[in-house]
Amino acid sequence: TDYIRVMNKVKVRGGKRKENTVEDISRRTRKAISEMIVLGDSITDINMLQRVREEGGIAISFNGNRYSLKRANVAVTTLNSLGVLPIFKLSILAKTSSSIKLNYIQVSYIGLIIKKK
Repeated sequence: TDYIRVMNKVKVRGGKRKENTVEDISRRTRKAISEMIVLGDSITDINMLQRVREEGGIAISFNGNRYSLKRANVAVTTLNSLGVLPIFKLSILAKTSSSIKLNYIQVSYIGLIIKKK
């Protein structure tokens, strides 16, 4: 069937392959990894999350488990992906204003905690 044909073309990206994909995207777009925002939720995302965090980017544990929480510098628990929008907005503001720093922010209605060192 068409479904099986399409699914056979899908390349699962897990573990180190996700980190390699971040490097590939950085190279292709000529954007530093420090300018990236990535989302992950489990052990298959830890390499990617840790790399982006270490490079100075924003690594979000999105409804994540203990593995992703340890490697992220931001944690979001929310019912849908709209909960990460404030992070994107703050990231844009932080880049355009030298007076804004991402330290600790908590928005209880979506369960957002930002922790950037």
